[in-house]
Amino acid sequence: RQHPAFRMTKAADITKNLRFIEDTQANVVAYTINGAALGDSWKKVVVVLNGNTSAASVRLPAGSWKVFMLGNAIAEGAGKRKGDLSLPASSAAILYQD
Repeated sequence: RQHPAFRMTKAADITKNLRFIEDTQANVVAYTINGAALGDSWKKVVVVLNGNTSAASVRLPAGSWKVFMLGNAIAEGAGKRKGDLSLPASSAAILYQD
């Protein structure tokens, strides 16, 4: 509830602020959200969903990303990630920049 980036209700907001990350593995969906434009304290957000029965990796956008959730567990304070992110089977990740 505290993050407007996850509470978009208008198609125009979604079209303007959500961008899919290209070149992901099969059954992996990854996208960024422009939280700054939505008044969120998380200026940029990355969401990764791994629908595979095995681990998968995705190339994170440039910069250093703080981990909020990794592998379906809240992992806030688990450090920062750059480059490739490895994700367990059938799991999700949420990372952010503030």
